[in-house]
Amino acid sequence: MVYVSDDDGKIVYSAHSQGIGESLDTTDASIREALSRSSGTVITEIWDHPPALLSFAAVAGSPWHVLLEEPVSEVIVPILQFASVLPALIVAAGVISVIVIYFSVRTIARPLQRLADQASRITGGDFAALQEHVGGVEEIQQLQTALRDMVERIRRYQASMRHYIEGMTTAQESERARLSRELHDEAVQDVVGVAQQLQLAHRSLERGEAQEADSDIGNALELCQRTLDDLRRTVRALRPVYLEDLGFIPALEALLREAQDAGIAAELQVQGEPRRLRPDLELAAFRVAQEALANAVRHSNAHRITLKLTFAAGELQLEVRDDGQGFAAPEGPDLLTQEGHFGLVGMRERILLAGGQFEVDSQPGMGTQVRARFPL
Repeated sequence: MVYVSDDDGKIVYSAHSQGIGESLDTTDASIREALSRSSGTVITEIWDHPPALLSFAAVAGSPWHVLLEEPVSEVIVPILQFASVLPALIVAAGVISVIVIYFSVRTIARPLQRLADQASRITGGDFAALQEHVGGVEEIQQLQTALRDMVERIRRYQASMRHYIEGMTTAQESERARLSRELHDEAVQDVVGVAQQLQLAHRSLERGEAQEADSDIGNALELCQRTLDDLRRTVRALRPVYLEDLGFIPALEALLREAQDAGIAAELQVQGEPRRLRPDLELAAFRVAQEALANAVRHSNAHRITLKLTFAAGELQLEVRDDGQGFAAPEGPDLLTQEGHFGLVGMRERILLAGGQFEVDSQPGMGTQVRARFPL
């Protein structure tokens, strides 16, 4: 019930027109307190009404007071009723908490523990451990699927490296056999030929046949020059003397001249300000260019090869592009060795060891581009 009274406690307004004109019992201390204070709440009895909570507030700038009467039973009883059901609510909340914890353990904690156990078994070499389903929420299952993919990639990479090592070992043995044959069939035979020509020249001189001796000496000189050229070519294949003696760009130009000797139009393009780099970086870039050019000359049937070198602010960019027959580039580096691209694997490993990035772009009939980026 809402009332408006004056300072003397006389009711001037009532929400239900009850008690208008009547005076509150000002002898009641709680009512006197309500009329003397600006606002507050007291427990009192108005007229013959049951005990009530009387909330009051003075209207500023006027002699009026607004009073709100609310029976105590209507305020206290709901609170007491709530207090009576509070233990049941606490018990229900506890049960719900236990259920939540149970399902959390069943769908999150235990699957995560099983997944951790599988990861531990993987570190021990048991790659089949992840095939066991761990269950749990969808996120944990997605995590297990991601781990399976990662393990499969690692397995393919390990197999790729095994193939690469086997291929490199075979290639090294083949290269040694080739060098042995070349030294025996060319250099050794040429040296034997030089010795024979010199013997013939010596005999001609003993017989006084100066013209024949001069011809034999000329033949010996030709054989010496051919032997020297063969040995220099072999040494260049084993050790980049141009790189050490002349520098990085002249060494690349020497590689291009070898391609030009094979009848291919080879061009070097240099962008940026050329400068000497770390020896290990120059050697890695030189070997990558050497392998890429060798592949283009031997396998691509290319008519033109472009070697592009870019000296950027923070990196060295190397690109070898040809207009040859190209090939179907594998989708991943782990498939390079399976398809016999050992040269590409070797280039990739050199670039990665130098902290760089490797890309190969090729399609049948569209040529091949090999790109390397080395951080400076």
